[in-house]
Amino acid sequence: MSPPFRREIKIEEALNNGAIESAVLILLYEKNSEMYIILTERTVYAGKHSGQISLPGGKKDVSDINLEQTALRETFEEIGVDYQDVEIISALSHLYIPVSNFLVFPFVAKLKGNPSFIREEKEVNKILEVKINELLNEKNVGEKEFYYKESDIRFNAPTYTVNGVVVWGATAMILSEFLEIVKK
Repeated sequence: MSPPFRREIKIEEALNNGAIESAVLILLYEKNSEMYIILTERTVYAGKHSGQISLPGGKKDVSDINLEQTALRETFEEIGVDYQDVEIISALSHLYIPVSNFLVFPFVAKLKGNPSFIREEKEVNKILEVKINELLNEKNVGEKEFYYKESDIRFNAPTYTVNGVVVWGATAMILSEFLEIVKK
């Protein structure tokens, strides 16, 4: 799900360039006998990821013991899921996001019990419950043209289209790795 011009950047290189460490959570839960994850639609703001579809997560705070704690804290802040109700299953591959200089560490976790979400209105416009089977459905995989005004660049990137929204970029790349594991 990576755009064709994207190159891999190692952790050391990103950190040497002042990358901001962050973490996101793929939160699995069962509902009506199907497995789901949560995506969020970010609010519109002046930042690089305004209005985009993302996984719950954000910047590492100095008070965070590790990046797992960052993912759990940010998930609680954004969608109201208490860390005590979540069991971390695995870490996925890190991902550097050049446009915002974020170095993202994704984690996969399972929600213990029934889902209940509280949206943080300043950061999250919508909470999207997405069936894993919808992400696995090849009919929902495609490509779309994107345009960055700041650098006057047009490019095509792979996408997932689920629940009427387009998932692309870092979120799509992280989900792609996760879905490859699910398929196995």
